[in-house]
Amino acid sequence: MAVPGSKTKQFRNWAVGDFEMYSTSTSLPTVQHAWMQVYAPTDEVAWVKFRELLAMTEEERQRPWVEH
Repeated sequence: MAVPGSKTKQFRNWAVGDFEMYSTSTSLPTVQHAWMQVYAPTDEVAWVKFRELLAMTEEERQRPWVEH
């Protein structure tokens, strides 16, 4: 079994802008070759942007891509 690894990852989202999240990866011991990855916002600014994304409809999240 692999040891869990953590790092930070920058996300660029046209609807809410850039934000950073922690990323932790670990293997699942009962399922061969299975991995799980968990993301969590790194600070309050990232939490606010993440919550904004969760509150948006799919159309609102896609609109910046369509308009670009």
